[in-house]
Amino acid sequence: MTERWRISHDDDVARIAPARGPARMDLAVHAAWDAPRTTGDPARYRAAIARQIRQDLWRALRTARGFAPLVEVASDHAGTGPVRVMATAGGRLDTTHAPRARMAEAAQAMLDRPANRARWHTHAARVARPRPGDDL
Repeated sequence: MTERWRISHDDDVARIAPARGPARMDLAVHAAWDAPRTTGDPARYRAAIARQIRQDLWRALRTARGFAPLVEVASDHAGTGPVRVMATAGGRLDTTHAPRARMAEAAQAMLDRPANRARWHTHAARVARPRPGDDL
């Protein structure tokens, strides 16, 4: 089975892009929010949120032909306050006839929905928790 998604971590940013083709943002929306402080690995936290956003973005834009999602998530785990999460969701459009404005509106609505953010955080906090053997 071939890998369908490429996950990378560069400069404290988790990026999920299609394994095939160029990873580019022909369409992009941005959001930032505060999440409750968590313990665990910040890289796993960012990757888990990026994965969840990619899945929800794919569902929100599933009828758009020629769309390949790309998601970048950064987070600021410094300090004692809440974790600041910054996300960019969008992706590659392989067609010129895509309804970009409607797609951007749907993607932004998905990113801005508080229930989504709470679900993403809950999942990411669980994934990022220290595991037995992590401190070896």
